[in-house]
Amino acid sequence: MGKNTPLSLVKYTTADVGISVLKNKKLRWSAPHAFSDPFENSANTPLGFDQNDLTNMAVRSIASMIFARNDPLGEANPIKKAVRRWRAEDRFHSEEEAVEALSELLPTMIAQRFVEVETYFRSWVRYAYNARVLCLCDSFDDMGCWDSYGDQHRGLAIRFKVGEENCVDNPKRISYRTQRSVVTTLREQVGIFVGEQIPNDPDRLEDKLLVKPKQLTSQREWRSIWLPKNLLDPANADMSVSYEDRPFAVGEVSAVYLGVSISELDREEVLAILSKDYPKAKIYQGEVKESEFELDFPKTDGAVVKELTL
Repeated sequence: MGKNTPLSLVKYTTADVGISVLKNKKLRWSAPHAFSDPFENSANTPLGFDQNDLTNMAVRSIASMIFARNDPLGEANPIKKAVRRWRAEDRFHSEEEAVEALSELLPTMIAQRFVEVETYFRSWVRYAYNARVLCLCDSFDDMGCWDSYGDQHRGLAIRFKVGEENCVDNPKRISYRTQRSVVTTLREQVGIFVGEQIPNDPDRLEDKLLVKPKQLTSQREWRSIWLPKNLLDPANADMSVSYEDRPFAVGEVSAVYLGVSISELDREEVLAILSKDYPKAKIYQGEVKESEFELDFPKTDGAVVKELTL
């Protein structure tokens, strides 16, 4: 585990799902395409541009470089070397002339670059189709999580230990940003072609699953990502195959938090399961703090939870 990895993380669920998790001792790890989030990268994410788009934008970008005030900066690649030579020779008299000439000179090079783009994108689709993701949080009292994932406070939150021998192993912290981390963009690929950006790294595909919008920062989400040893080819993929129920040991559950509005029936069922199968797990009942928009989670014996605050 990393130096700053939490010792435990929380899974918010509805009462029905939480009861099923505790009964069956299995956690559902979902494929990104199963998430109900239009901003999530998945195997369904389109490339968003074609070879003609790349050709047109690259040609115009290079023409602009030829007539820019300063020489192109950065490490020289074939395009930058050519631009510097054309500038020194005064090869073109206008951007329009350069665009016309480059439209004839560059298609073969751009076609080769687009093959690399398609190869990278296929790697992403294969990775995203096979990846199974478990989403957890390092807080148990976030009202947004209780509202969105805890069935409007009618569900529960289960705390799992993190470690190499546990189901939750090597989780990665979500980065909350104002800009999306898409698989790739036309602008990025033009930047790679002209030597202003480094090529995509197929070993960092998981990074595309670790960015969420800044307004969700309070969720403090972490994700564990699991891949099977033999990745399936998504060419003829059945997109309804979207999850893997993976087992966990009883000792990995350290605490369960009951939502403020959990029904008495669900509460009693959870308590019965915990009493029978999870005797060492701590149990906390959610309460609304008086005069504050905050939650308290006293123990079922009345002691206020402090030791589990991260």
